[in-house]
Amino acid sequence: MPKRLALDIAQGEDFINRATKYIIAGLERAVPSLFVDIKGLYGDKDKLKAVEDVVTSFKAKMEAGEGLQEDSDADTPPTALLWLYYFMALHFAHPLHPSPDYAQALKLLEQAEEHTPTLPEINMARALIYKRAGDPEAAAKAMEDARLLDGQDRFLNGKAGKYWLRAGEVQKASETFGLFTKKETPTPGHDLTDMQCTWFLQEEGDAFRRAGKLGKALKRYKQVITIFQDYDDDQYDFHTYALRKTTFMAYDRSEPGGSDLMYPRIRSH
Repeated sequence: MPKRLALDIAQGEDFINRATKYIIAGLERAVPSLFVDIKGLYGDKDKLKAVEDVVTSFKAKMEAGEGLQEDSDADTPPTALLWLYYFMALHFAHPLHPSPDYAQALKLLEQAEEHTPTLPEINMARALIYKRAGDPEAAAKAMEDARLLDGQDRFLNGKAGKYWLRAGEVQKASETFGLFTKKETPTPGHDLTDMQCTWFLQEEGDAFRRAGKLGKALKRYKQVITIFQDYDDDQYDFHTYALRKTTFMAYDRSEPGGSDLMYPRIRSH
């Protein structure tokens, strides 16, 4: 954390030196979230350009068979090039980039896929790029490809279903969600509603709205409101629980484990 926080403050050559070391460490350790970590700096155009120069130089060196660190005898892990392609693809497709280059980003992902064709993150990044390029159908297909690489991953299943909804494929999304929902429910949507999955209700409501099915859209939006009303009503059960278990500290937000959420309600009553 101190090394990352220093990047927020450093400027000029000091920033370039620190960013170079930080990115090398992330690539050598094969950290998938390295770009997510670094992109917080992109509000500063100079730092964005500096990061681009650093990773571009890394690409040239590694493709020429050189290592990342000039003054080290340690070999650069072969996975470093894979994650460098991944990082650069997300970099060139980022909304804050002065001139986003989706074609170049997709080409970099193709190189990453040639390196390691079984990595779901590559297809997930491809889906993100297609989404930003304004092609929701291609984005959904790319996310579906990511899901198929690991059929037991609930997160990938949810992402694929969300992208199908954004592409207007409500039935396909339902079939995808149904791989993880309870089989005894009438539809996957019933189970997700019972589980209070608000993002599903929001996304499906948006899909219906875009398709002109306003009645179904309003139904989904109303279910989101109902869930939050249930949250509010359920807070009253907390009062009797605290009295019954004599856990009055839960009312005091200054105590460890105290409830910030409950404090205004208790004070007002």
